Amino acid sequence: MKLLLFALFFLFSFPSISNSTIKDSLFNEINKSNTDTAKANLYIDYARTFIPSQLDSAFYYTRKGMALVDSNDYPVIADLYGFLGVIYFYDNNIDSFQYLAQKRYNYAVIHKDTTRMSASLLNVAIALKIQGRAHESLQNFLKIDSLQGTKDNEVVAHNNLEISDAYLSEGQTDLALDRVLKAINYYEKYDDTNSIVIAYYSLASIYVKIGKSAKAISTINYCRNLNLKLNGRGYISDESMQINIGYIYMDNRYKLDSALVIFSKLIHSIEDEDSYSMCLAYVNLGATYYKLGDLRSAIYYYRKAINNKNAEKRKKVLNAVYVNIGQYYININNDSAYYYLNIGAEISKELGNKNYLKNAYSNLIKLDSVVGDYELLVKHQKAYYELLLELDNTESKEKISELLSVQDLKREKINNNLLLIEKELQDKKLEKKTYLNYLSLAGIFLFALFLVIIIITNKKIRYLNKELTRKSKYVNKQNRLLDRSNKDKDMFLGIIAHDLKNPIGSLSAYLSQVKDDFDEMSKDEIGTVIEVSKRTADNTFNLLKNLLVWGKTQSSNYVVKKDSINFELFMRSLNNGVFNLLNAKNISMSIVEIDKNKIIVSDKNALETILRNYISNAIKYTPSGGNIDIYFEENNNKFKILVKDNGVGISKSILPKLFSHRFANGTKGTDNEESNSIGLKIVATLAKKIGAKVGVRSEEGEGSVFWVEINNKNI
Repeated sequence: MKLLLFALFFLFSFPSISNSTIKDSLFNEINKSNTDTAKANLYIDYARTFIPSQLDSAFYYTRKGMALVDSNDYPVIADLYGFLGVIYFYDNNIDSFQYLAQKRYNYAVIHKDTTRMSASLLNVAIALKIQGRAHESLQNFLKIDSLQGTKDNEVVAHNNLEISDAYLSEGQTDLALDRVLKAINYYEKYDDTNSIVIAYYSLASIYVKIGKSAKAISTINYCRNLNLKLNGRGYISDESMQINIGYIYMDNRYKLDSALVIFSKLIHSIEDEDSYSMCLAYVNLGATYYKLGDLRSAIYYYRKAINNKNAEKRKKVLNAVYVNIGQYYININNDSAYYYLNIGAEISKELGNKNYLKNAYSNLIKLDSVVGDYELLVKHQKAYYELLLELDNTESKEKISELLSVQDLKREKINNNLLLIEKELQDKKLEKKTYLNYLSLAGIFLFALFLVIIIITNKKIRYLNKELTRKSKYVNKQNRLLDRSNKDKDMFLGIIAHDLKNPIGSLSAYLSQVKDDFDEMSKDEIGTVIEVSKRTADNTFNLLKNLLVWGKTQSSNYVVKKDSINFELFMRSLNNGVFNLLNAKNISMSIVEIDKNKIIVSDKNALETILRNYISNAIKYTPSGGNIDIYFEENNNKFKILVKDNGVGISKSILPKLFSHRFANGTKGTDNEESNSIGLKIVATLAKKIGAKVGVRSEEGEGSVFWVEINNKNI
């Protein structure tokens, strides 16, 4: 409806002149005017001041102007017809509006005035659209496209908007998008903010239709910003835009809370309790609570909408409300259920909304069964099935067509049987033929047998070829796996050569220093060297353990175990194992409490290796005095363990490659600890072996969360 009002505003641009001084001035000009044409035009200007609030006065002065105009004065008489049609439009007399638009179009055709032809056709199309004649309406909009010499870009632009709306209602979103973008291009050329807002608002509708909710909301917010420039003179109110944003959120079950926030804020910000925006806000807030399952709150806001003083004018909006309230009251208050469902059914009939009517009848049938009123039950069932026949008309035709096809098949079967009987008669005649015929039949048989042998042989050859192809693919696959395995082994051997050489060399250097300078070194210096040597030995030991685990995973004899693990004892053991590493960097580690009897099923050694690597990494990349938290999440049969630190984090460029066998990370720890990347490669390998999932979330400078998720369904 917003677009229709916009079209009329554009085609007969009449400012809302409510100032009494301006009215008096126009009336004085009428009295001073010397010519009938000038006086007629002034009467029209004067009539415009009464739209839309005083339509009787607008009619009166328009007719006075028309009485003064010569019927041959084409431009004036044509525009008078158009203006009178606008008044009829505001008076909800769409038939008269359409008639006058058509009459104006006919005049324009005679005078070959393509501008007025386009403007008049636009109003004819709008009238047809309001009457529900969508196809005829679209044909008229498209006809405007074909007119030659249309110089009025605003008519073309708005026509594109209307065509876009028509295409959208038919589900042709690509064509709708093309048209609305053309309209936006026109409006932005001459900087008509109001028109730009409407065009972008239509674009948002298309985004909703194609499932791009985020873009739709962004576009509506853009319209809201543009509306601020109009200082309250926009065709679409900010409340309406916020309601539509809330409606988009309401359509997404994950965004229902956002919808609640928007509708709740609107209710407190709209000043006029009986405004259309307030009615819509109540309805949508009720609908949101209905979707959330909070039926009491839903009914409360539904009733607020129904009690709106102008609720009778909001029937289309309240149609579903009555049906939903009635459905809620079944088994709670059956009299109230009948009351609301019957009102919903009557409104649905009045508006011709068959889907809502179907829902109303369905609930009335359910209510009749609960109450035991079988007379009403029969009545409602009859109405329901008649409605289904109307809704399923196309399907019924298809069923008739299907039955006809079955009849054709039966007829064909009878014909085939007749042919078989005829064939049997012919066979009996053949039995009476000569020995030569028998020989011929034998020859035919042998030929057929030969063909069968050829066919069978070909099938066997094709089968063997397929088997050969399948086995060839299998061999190629195994070769690729073997090649990958060899490359992985080469890579790990390189890591071993590099990462074992350095720490052992360092350890040897430290011990040589103690040996050579023992007498000259203080106790603190010796203690420092011993501490560094121990840390180097621990790191080397962990590396060796990882390498041993990796070696086992590469063996074809590796067996995945299903251990029943007491999770609380398991985590306590794991904590003890990393205590020295934590203590060395003064890092605290907390483990969320869990049921002491909690049992999980997995390969204990593999799971311990995965978590030990996670914790070691967290210690390595967390500065002294930092924190590490271990917690878990459980959902159905999935058990997820998460290791969170407040360390240096990981850059976005590295994250996707972190678990890759080809990735080598050279980033040192916060105390210059060496990094060899083998730990996470082993994590990825072990997770795959035991059927677990692993992953990481991180932002540079914000810390990291590494997780492993196991399938706990075997408990």
